[in-house]
Amino acid sequence: MVAEKKLVRKLDLHIFPCVCMMYLLNHLDRSSIANARVGGMAEDLNLSSSDYSILVLIFSVGYVIAEIPSNMILTRVRPSIFLPSIMIIWGTTVVLFSLVQNKQSLFILRFFLGLAESGFSPGATFLLSSWYKKRELTKRFAFFFCSAVIGSAFGGLLAGFILEGLDGTRGISGWRWLFIIEGLITICIGVIVLFFLPDWPSTTTWLNSEEKKLASARLLPSISSFSSSRRNVNGNIIKDYKVYLFFLMITSSHSISYFIPTITSSLGYKGNSAQFMSIPPYLIAIFCLLSVSFSSDILDEKPLHYSVPMLLSGIINIICIFVTNIKSRYVLVCFGYGINFGAFPVTLAWLSASFDQTPERNSIAQALMNSVAYCAFFYGSYLWPLKDEPKFLTGFAFSSGFCILGSIASVLLHFVLKKEKKTD
Repeated sequence: MVAEKKLVRKLDLHIFPCVCMMYLLNHLDRSSIANARVGGMAEDLNLSSSDYSILVLIFSVGYVIAEIPSNMILTRVRPSIFLPSIMIIWGTTVVLFSLVQNKQSLFILRFFLGLAESGFSPGATFLLSSWYKKRELTKRFAFFFCSAVIGSAFGGLLAGFILEGLDGTRGISGWRWLFIIEGLITICIGVIVLFFLPDWPSTTTWLNSEEKKLASARLLPSISSFSSSRRNVNGNIIKDYKVYLFFLMITSSHSISYFIPTITSSLGYKGNSAQFMSIPPYLIAIFCLLSVSFSSDILDEKPLHYSVPMLLSGIINIICIFVTNIKSRYVLVCFGYGINFGAFPVTLAWLSASFDQTPERNSIAQALMNSVAYCAFFYGSYLWPLKDEPKFLTGFAFSSGFCILGSIASVLLHFVLKKEKKTD
């Protein structure tokens, strides 16, 4: 259908630049703590390995606490106001990191950063799933999450230049400049996006009347068909065991992401070199994201496109335990992380298709899955202590187990959904 293809292209041009830029900065700001750590912050604030683990964990506490309430708010207010507003708030919080003089202040700010960022990722995925069909979502989620990977990779590149070029400028440490610059960029983009991010078809000014009708007819889910009983939606979702299978699937990709700079540093790459050498894993992740997601959409298949990459990643993590050569282990870490992250968009597209009965149910399911998945940081932050370097036996062993468990969960989910479809 020519009109529909034209509409989809229009959606891609108007919606994607906004959400992708926002998500890029979301991950850039979130991961800046890892780059600041190896850039002098640990020494200046006397941070131990356990302190850093607490920093990662306390962000997750704030994130988990606020995520579901944030997305309940999103279903009742305009996304074009809510999402840029929380972006400006978390950007301001990042700037405040540059002022800390002790680790206690750092802990408090990390908690509030988790609160501020909690509503964005599930909120943005809910917004995308409200504009695109099921078969259109996986590759678009891939591009969306590519922006997150680019944010993490660009974070290492930007951190390297800032730490090297601005350290000591005006008497300010390089890691403090890192927070100032990244936070100000986020605030500026948040203000700009306020004027461009759309809400729903019926209120979108850049769609004509015919396009609004077409967009409304193809929505997934239909924005107008809110559940008649908001009171019970949370309880119904919590009782749905599919959520917990999704939780097992997404957990496997979270425990290592904050520790890529730490792992590369342990392999012999120090200082700014550790920042730059943390980039290749993210570049490989981009390739895997696009390859797996496009294949999934073309073949209209999800179970194998999740389980196979997870299984491969699990095997690579096992191999990492026994490899002692620095260069070989670095290559394995790059591919293990990249392949692992490549299956992530498949999970979210699968989730959206499985909880598409009402907008609120979809939004809360997205938030609940992310909240439970972020609990991985409660234990994941302790899997990669500096005392375990360079082998990181515990970290690689647990990551391998998570990958294999996630692969098994995806197979179970496939049969559960197949059984539900037959019942319907």
